[in-house]
Amino acid sequence: MRNIKTHTIYSKILKSDSLVIDLGAQVGQFSEAITRAFNCRRYAIEAVPSVYSQLPQKGLVKKNNYAISHRTGPLKIYTYDNLECNSISQEAASIYGLQGEISVDGITLETFLNNHRIELVDLLKIDIEGAKESVFNSTRDATLCNVKQSTIEFHDFLPGSISTEEVNKITNRLKRLGFICIPFSYLFPDMDTCDFLYINTNICKIPYKDWLGFQMIKLLLTLEKTKSSLLRSAGKREPSVTN
Repeated sequence: MRNIKTHTIYSKILKSDSLVIDLGAQVGQFSEAITRAFNCRRYAIEAVPSVYSQLPQKGLVKKNNYAISHRTGPLKIYTYDNLECNSISQEAASIYGLQGEISVDGITLETFLNNHRIELVDLLKIDIEGAKESVFNSTRDATLCNVKQSTIEFHDFLPGSISTEEVNKITNRLKRLGFICIPFSYLFPDMDTCDFLYINTNICKIPYKDWLGFQMIKLLLTLEKTKSSLLRSAGKREPSVTN
């Protein structure tokens, strides 16, 4: 396992001929780190033009100025003081500080992959504020089954992003398709869905030793989350009254 810019990935299945798709590339921190580590091809996709203009395009990277969403066509994006938090959700403005709104070119993940004739994705990184639900609702099972692994940063702890129920729905769907889910962010009680790794066991050759390691990691992470939940619950209890 390897953590790259707050995203944990299964590094053993990445090599120089791999293809990485970075949804929500921002100014390229994750993509640049991937190139340094694996020297592989990547598509960096960023919606906001002012951020996209800062995204380097060189060597093995191809950058694209799109908002990946549920449909292809113009899409409204709300911009914030924090360039990492631009979103299709206006509600989040109360947290980050709304600057304004812009119209960008929206495109579905299906259309993007078809346009670039991409059939197999070695790593799909998803960090797009407020649009994860839309992406999964508009992507076919067959397409997801051609993704070897996906690292996703959910924000169900923020208003206007995604609900916990929807996170569970996406996770259950991927599990049904053969993905193992490893919730690394259970180590962070206040943001326990900010670093989820999904590995497609149908097309990834996972050594038995690694598979056992994944199960142990999941168990330890789940125990950590349970402990944090119990501590939070204990802190909310009313103090007992003694006579």
